[in-house]
Amino acid sequence: MTSARQENLESIPLHTTPACTLKKMLQTYPERKYYLVYLAALFVIVQIISQLTPPFQSPDEPNHLKRAYLLYKGEILLRSQNDITGGAIDTGLLRYMDAFSDLRFHAKTKVSAETVKLSNEEKWTGQREFSELPNTAYYFPLSYTPQALALAIGEALDLRISTSYKLARFFSLAATLGLLGLAFLAAPAPPMVLALFAIPMTLFQLASASLDAVSFALTAFIAALYVRGTDTSETYTRKMHLALTIALFALVTTRINLLPLTLLPLAVYWKRRDKLHVVSTLLLVVLSVTWVLYNLKTVHGMPARQLTTFEIIQFYADHPSQFFHIIAATLTNYHMLGVYAEGFVGVLGWLDAPLPIEGYLIIAGLLVWLAVITFNANVFRAPNANVIVLTTLGLASAALIFIMMLFTWTEHPATIIQGPQGGISPPSPLF
Repeated sequence: MTSARQENLESIPLHTTPACTLKKMLQTYPERKYYLVYLAALFVIVQIISQLTPPFQSPDEPNHLKRAYLLYKGEILLRSQNDITGGAIDTGLLRYMDAFSDLRFHAKTKVSAETVKLSNEEKWTGQREFSELPNTAYYFPLSYTPQALALAIGEALDLRISTSYKLARFFSLAATLGLLGLAFLAAPAPPMVLALFAIPMTLFQLASASLDAVSFALTAFIAALYVRGTDTSETYTRKMHLALTIALFALVTTRINLLPLTLLPLAVYWKRRDKLHVVSTLLLVVLSVTWVLYNLKTVHGMPARQLTTFEIIQFYADHPSQFFHIIAATLTNYHMLGVYAEGFVGVLGWLDAPLPIEGYLIIAGLLVWLAVITFNANVFRAPNANVIVLTTLGLASAALIFIMMLFTWTEHPATIIQGPQGGISPPSPLF
């Protein structure tokens, strides 16, 4: 039987405006108006952090902005020069980035008024110079659309580089909060998800122009659409499924460890029995794996090692016992686990600005408490299939972080995996 809420939503005319649709949905789900307060509070807090943080203080933020610039210029597939992958970047943008390079890995260094004054004078030159960005070259740049749009507007209006950069920060934040808002409308957010967007590391990344914030919001959006798709008492249109498919492609082609999530449409199929869901799953898997394999073969310089990524994969395929030994050594190394935990809560700047130890303990305690509340209020009331699917795919994605870092980042031969620390964790909202 169709629920009253479903009938109420289905009564929304197709030609209605987004504002009317939002009003109708909030009338249908009055408890979700509190999410607007939450989003508004996030916006204010992040804007304050953004004003207090010098440019390019998020790890690899310069390379993220370069990737956005190349998207704006229509360059999807990048080239290599001197065996390092990159692209041609406006020299004014490069000089603006370089003005703040001395702050990297030096948390106690303060930006001078003279540096700010000189950097604010930088303008778009129209001249481009090759610049390296091997780490972000792996990413399909769809998720950089907000930053790319900001840079396009900045250059078209001949704004100063500093203004264009601030616009990129703002557009990234707007896209992140917009995706969160859509996620909240699609399905109620557990307390743990709300908390994860309020921890120091997430707030710091939301204030930057890097990719992490948008990726995090995409994961929450995808999880919400999946939950809605598997709830047959709710409407789940083909437009919603198209949004799920596009969001999944944008996410997994920038966060390779999230490839297991491409199976989510197939899980929706078992509830909805729409063959489109099977087709979208196959399409997602083929396109995503093709992109990953192409970049593993063509992207160079990340990092410089004696063996290629494919050669390292072949080595561990021939020596599986060494592979499992390294995984076990990493997961039982208490120092590394502590580093991962600190990085999850927040090591700010270029991983050079840790919080006081009391801050980690308090935040960890609050997260554990909220996790218990979330499980008690949501998990055991949710369909068992959803719990199994989301937990399995989330754990698989988390495990792939370590595997990918072993194959693509850690120096070979390895005794322990280096790499997955100091950043927010997109699989987290799935739990």
